[in-house]
Amino acid sequence: MNSVQTEVDAGYEGKNQVVLVEAKNINASNVIIRQLFYPFRQWQSHTKKKVAALFFNKNHGEDVYSIWQFEFKNTENYNSIELIKSGKFKIIKK
Repeated sequence: MNSVQTEVDAGYEGKNQVVLVEAKNINASNVIIRQLFYPFRQWQSHTKKKVAALFFNKNHGEDVYSIWQFEFKNTENYNSIELIKSGKFKIIKK
């Protein structure tokens, strides 16, 4: 690819890493890898810090939130994505 337009929903920079967040407010049944890969590649080329890719999902109509952290083992390979960790949280209103 010569040129790709990228967009992330949030980005945070700390002392040692950059965290990119792709967020959905739907019941996501799968993640489109390119929505994580191309922003990851772009930011990785601009910094020597570790770049982390997170996918955040809020189940529509529920107070259930899921977060997945992915890593690309090979920055040149779209298919080298690996799930590092994930969590699901529910907010209970009293």
